[in-house]
Amino acid sequence: MKYAAMLCICLSVAGAGVAASARSRRRVETLEGIAAFFESMALSAGMFGGEIGALLAHCENTVPAARAFPAALHEGLSHGEDIESAWKNAAQRWPEGRLLTPEENALLASFAGVFSSRSMEGFRENCGAYRARFAEMHRDANEKNKKTGRLYAAFGSLFAALLLIILL
Repeated sequence: MKYAAMLCICLSVAGAGVAASARSRRRVETLEGIAAFFESMALSAGMFGGEIGALLAHCENTVPAARAFPAALHEGLSHGEDIESAWKNAAQRWPEGRLLTPEENALLASFAGVFSSRSMEGFRENCGAYRARFAEMHRDANEKNKKTGRLYAAFGSLFAALLLIILL
């Protein structure tokens, strides 16, 4: 019984390291998806003549990595929210948002103010600026993940082995 408890504890510690590594990898993928979503919006904005619902549906289908955000946005719009408040609320409640830092989530939410601009060219420029910023965040997160991602799993296993030695 004692050995089974030790094994469970060691597996939990090792699993925590693997989970931290996977979370870091998913954060990188999420930032990449957001950047691609803004790029898709910038490139597709003229095709839909200001029809936000059609633009978001198109972007949702062309950028699978960011699919959860437009889905949360559609949910708000279907409940009668205006686009600005729906965007801000979606930035707070979409599932992948928990992977981002508070600053990254705040930047995503701040895009809501762009919708008050009626200029299509201004909208495209803002989409491009946000895409560039999220692409930069993606590069930084990817570099950090390359340096630390494998370490999380390795340290989890190392601490599990040390704990097993101590408990024996």
